Amino acid sequence: MIKVLIIDLSPTKNSLWKNEFVYPITKLIKNISNYTIIHFTDLKKTNLETFEKIILSGSPLNDFKAINKIELFHWIKDTNKPILGICAGFQIINKIFEEKLNLKKLQEIGLIEIKIEKKNILFSNNLKVYCLHNKGISKNQKIENFEILATSKICIEAIKHKKKDIYGVLFHPEVSNNEIILNFIKN
Repeated sequence: MIKVLIIDLSPTKNSLWKNEFVYPITKLIKNISNYTIIHFTDLKKTNLETFEKIILSGSPLNDFKAINKIELFHWIKDTNKPILGICAGFQIINKIFEEKLNLKKLQEIGLIEIKIEKKNILFSNNLKVYCLHNKGISKNQKIENFEILATSKICIEAIKHKKKDIYGVLFHPEVSNNEIILNFIKN
């Protein structure tokens, strides 16, 4: 079984937010992986060595605690492990690679249609996805380090690093389109 590290980006350890953003992921992958959950404030670089894949969870709509502690995530640039960042995880990945998150509100809440821009391992068709975010990257903004995999009417919704197996989705596949997480684990 694949060893997966789920990094909990909830604002506090053992919060109820784990029920919304972390446990749905564990329910999806429990039959295909051995997983461990570590809160982002407890993560040490040595924790990463034993895992084959890493998932950065989402967090509540108005929570920016993890992204405001960006120094805890510099290991992302150095690792060669595949990473999937979900919502807040997407935002952290972008900030680590110095892409500019749009400072204006780019809020999307609910089911949003996204258009595939580039073939990828996560999904192969246009989808309706569940979004719950305030910040993102404007659809028209240039990004340097990533390929754009999908867009909505206003945001870049899915990315892949140009040189590494680092993916980010601004939406929540743990809510809808669960196969995206499974495809990440299996590929």
